[in-house]
Amino acid sequence: MPIIPVKWIFGIKTDGWKKACLVVIGCRDPENYTAIDKASPTPSIDTTRWLFAHCSYSKMPLIQLDIVAAFIHAPLDHKKYITLPPGVPGNSKTHVAKLNRALYGLPTSPKCWYTHFDKFLSKNNFERSCREPCLYTCSVNNVEIILLCYVDEILITSRDRNLIDSTIKLISAEFDTKILGSPTRFLGIDITFDTNGNIALNQKLYLETMLQQYRMQDSNAKSTPIVTTEYTALNKTTPPNFQIQGC
Repeated sequence: MPIIPVKWIFGIKTDGWKKACLVVIGCRDPENYTAIDKASPTPSIDTTRWLFAHCSYSKMPLIQLDIVAAFIHAPLDHKKYITLPPGVPGNSKTHVAKLNRALYGLPTSPKCWYTHFDKFLSKNNFERSCREPCLYTCSVNNVEIILLCYVDEILITSRDRNLIDSTIKLISAEFDTKILGSPTRFLGIDITFDTNGNIALNQKLYLETMLQQYRMQDSNAKSTPIVTTEYTALNKTTPPNFQIQGC
């Protein structure tokens, strides 16, 4: 049985939070994995934009969660052994550790986490969309809860704030969860809310970062023609079709 080395990664997040993470050096794993072994879905940008449009149009509250160290909540689907992590008592030349949970860096960890979280939601009456595997819905007294997950980042919305709170409580009881409130940034998209509940999306920070990366921050600006008319001005009578098809 091959022994995979591990190492510590230390960093400081944008909010000042100091983080230490034990990761697997995945390139040293000799096992041959198929695409099915590693496949883990993520939501499309179209689905993400749809969710923001739905919340903005319907004036529904939107709450963001972050699962802390998500992968370690998921059991592995087969045996793996790692070297003793630096700082852990024991003789690293004669002893190894059996990995019971997924760790960052292991090729199969994303799928293990998605499978574990999917089973948890299904057990609690959430239904996965046929067309978007990261979009879940649950109906309580004819009121719908919508949940979108991107690995360890989660968005929850509903017309009933009490249902949002109960869903947060349900997830927090199972996983170590940070409640971030109304989202300000998701998948590189900056999000702003006005006093009327309207949502605006922009990627100014991402564009500025890319310009700096390619040393184009001092380039001359050029206008780009784009339709700026709002939806309501185009069609004031027919609302968007926000139907979700589940399995």
